[in-house]
Amino acid sequence: MSRTDKTRPYWVKVNDHGIEHHDHSSLGKEVWRKRAVRDEDGNPVKEEATLYRRASDILVKEDRTYFFYKTYRTYYDETGKSLYYHNVRDLRSERPTNKVIAEAEHAVAYDEPNKLIRVGTYMRTVMEDYLAYTIADHCTIDEKRATTGWRSSGQQPCYMEADWNGEDRNQFRCTCCMCSGRDPHFERARRRNKRDELRKATKLANSGVEDWAEDWNDLKVTTPLRYNTEWC
Repeated sequence: MSRTDKTRPYWVKVNDHGIEHHDHSSLGKEVWRKRAVRDEDGNPVKEEATLYRRASDILVKEDRTYFFYKTYRTYYDETGKSLYYHNVRDLRSERPTNKVIAEAEHAVAYDEPNKLIRVGTYMRTVMEDYLAYTIADHCTIDEKRATTGWRSSGQQPCYMEADWNGEDRNQFRCTCCMCSGRDPHFERARRRNKRDELRKATKLANSGVEDWAEDWNDLKVTTPLRYNTEWC
């Protein structure tokens, strides 16, 4: 049985007009990610960690404007990685302010403005490494690409992709009346909407109500609308 181009499956069109993507540099590589460690009840496990700030940030006057624009990411962990402010709200303890300022002034005086100064401790979620997926150890250009999640696509380093900017781009574009004004269904939908509005206006005018025009929007009939503002 013959098929028209409209009814042919998407993957068949890709095989005919698609572009090949090959990446053999990471074949067989294991991809590891991080996730929160959870207890028996499913709650994240917490641990106490040290919180740091740069010496130059400590000595800056923190008014409301500066705090919002400058100190949003001026907290650091023991490895020097910057932390978002909402991740360090659960403070456990804080060092005396005079000791923190004195240590920061000493660092700046010795030309070390980026030195990390310990300011206290906070509670953070314990993270663990886990094997997310393993990239295929062979060329997967002839295999159907997995579409069961954004991570699954990384398992296949070689795949076919539609030629979105090529000569056949129109066959991959949606042609419904919400996406294309050239669709004949869209013109019928526009005429149907205008007809319904005019019938509504006629009904209101014959009702005998003096202010009937307030309940009718004439712009839906007199104003040209974009094709994606009217339903099919």
